[in-house]
Amino acid sequence: MAPTSVRRALTHLPPGADARVRTPDGTDPADVLYVVTGDGGVRVDPGAREFRERPVLIGRNRPEVDVYLAPGDAEVARVQASLLFDGATWQLTNHGPLPCRLPAREVRAGEVVPIGRGYLTVHLETRIGRHYLVEIRVTREREPPPPAPVDADDEARLETDDVRVRRRDLAPVDRLVLVALARRYLAFEPDPAPLPWAQVAAELDEVAPDRLWSRRVVENRVRRIREEMAAEGLAGLRAEEIAPPLGNQINHNLILWLMNSRTIRPSDLADLGFVDED
Repeated sequence: MAPTSVRRALTHLPPGADARVRTPDGTDPADVLYVVTGDGGVRVDPGAREFRERPVLIGRNRPEVDVYLAPGDAEVARVQASLLFDGATWQLTNHGPLPCRLPAREVRAGEVVPIGRGYLTVHLETRIGRHYLVEIRVTREREPPPPAPVDADDEARLETDDVRVRRRDLAPVDRLVLVALARRYLAFEPDPAPLPWAQVAAELDEVAPDRLWSRRVVENRVRRIREEMAAEGLAGLRAEEIAPPLGNQINHNLILWLMNSRTIRPSDLADLGFVDED
């Protein structure tokens, strides 16, 4: 377990937190680090003395790490990766056997790469096809602040409970629509965003021409699934939960829930005909 003095340098973020959160008042200084998985995450101030001396740890050994990832999956290392601020830049190190896949490259065991300011997704995929997503954001100058810290009861719950969204059984047509919506995420594009409704419909016309697709058809299907998941208690899937401007934030949150639960995976793009297999 990390020392208490180190834990005070962290703000814990609950499951479902968004690494790209924006709030209307206040500012974050530059180089504040957000790291988020489906099991929650942390915010770390680069000025914290403790994190000049030891890194932020990511992995499946809850007592040892700061950011919990892949509970019960032995293919992911107990400490899979770490982030250390060197006074100028956050540095990502891969400690585990699985490569950490960034938009532009793979980071293999023992490799160290700098993480620039902005938003970044890190993907890990096991040999049997389990997929895990880690969101990283390093703030630029004059960014809005993080969400309010969780209270003591919430922090205790994050330390003891295994809170995860269940993998969903999707109807084939729903899987098609969601994979199209999430194509940029599943293809590991940098700073991905959900596809617009009209583009989702156009792509579905290509891969499933036997059905009639329209902006309204795909929007209604996604809304139904989103409402079902929100009714199960998953955060960030209702407009009233998100500070304006709303933009694509609800669908962004939906995609992250679906990917973290392995309901949709990168291999779906080829399996469903959205990309050609090599």
